[in-house]
Amino acid sequence: WRLAVHIKDNDFQGLKAVINALPMAIKQGNQWRYWLARSEEKLGNDLAAQQLYEDLSDERHYYGFLSAARLQKPISLEQEKLEVSVVQLEQVRSHPSVQRAYEFIQLERWVDARREWNHLLTQLDGEEQKVAAYLASEWGWHDQAIWTLAQIGHFDAVGIRFPLAYQGILSRASQAAGIDEEWALAITRRESAFRHDAYSSAGARGLMQILPSTAKKLDGNSNWRRLNNPSVNVRLGTYYLGRLKHRFENNWLLATASYNAGYYRVREWLPEEPMEADAWIETIPYYETRDYVKAVLSYQQIYRMLGGKEDNLFEDVIDMKIVGSE
Repeated sequence: WRLAVHIKDNDFQGLKAVINALPMAIKQGNQWRYWLARSEEKLGNDLAAQQLYEDLSDERHYYGFLSAARLQKPISLEQEKLEVSVVQLEQVRSHPSVQRAYEFIQLERWVDARREWNHLLTQLDGEEQKVAAYLASEWGWHDQAIWTLAQIGHFDAVGIRFPLAYQGILSRASQAAGIDEEWALAITRRESAFRHDAYSSAGARGLMQILPSTAKKLDGNSNWRRLNNPSVNVRLGTYYLGRLKHRFENNWLLATASYNAGYYRVREWLPEEPMEADAWIETIPYYETRDYVKAVLSYQQIYRMLGGKEDNLFEDVIDMKIVGSE
């Protein structure tokens, strides 16, 4: 909150002092390094700012992508292919829990399959869990592959952590809704990690986590069971994203925040005077929405690069000003 207050007040001298007074373990966090660089830049200390941006710019995260954009520097995904031997694969594949999980998947008994998988992971060491994640990815069980790698802190297998799952459905629906396909992929990755039967405590369902009440407003049908159908869910989710983007005069960043927090709430957060986009994101009152927007922007950039696009969409972010309208 101190960070947000200093940013809102344009008090970058005070912000710099606060950051420099932090314990070293905290000060080395991505957020604090970036905002120390922004403070130095705002105070006219360009050399110090550039060095801080340079240190961040090779890292694969929101602040790293922002820093690369400020330096007009190409992004590196720092990815590595998950190498698995045939022997390792067969050893894990022969485990009884793996075989049972696979059979449950074929029967579409997803709860039983996940129970078996969770039990399996307690029986495996870290290296074997990596092999299990590879196997789940091979099966197209993307949510479990993503979750397994996250559990063991193996984040550089970008191809498995950011699969092009349901790409045909997402591509067609995005085109029909007039939105960026990578944006839809990023939203889906953040919402459900491509688990088609995901549900939240608030009642949101499916790949893009659509509330039955939202579905009713969009197409007049509130039956939650149909929201587990990937085609239905993605059609509604991409259409809703397109509507939000249109309502915010094609600003996809504000539409992203609205997809999480709601259109009218985001309208309340818009400043009266133009505010730089990175500063506005950092001052979003809800932690969940702040984190959500940062994650979706990062995932969108990763999907753009996995699709062969080299441009940095964060260049648009650093040029963007956020302001309310009448």
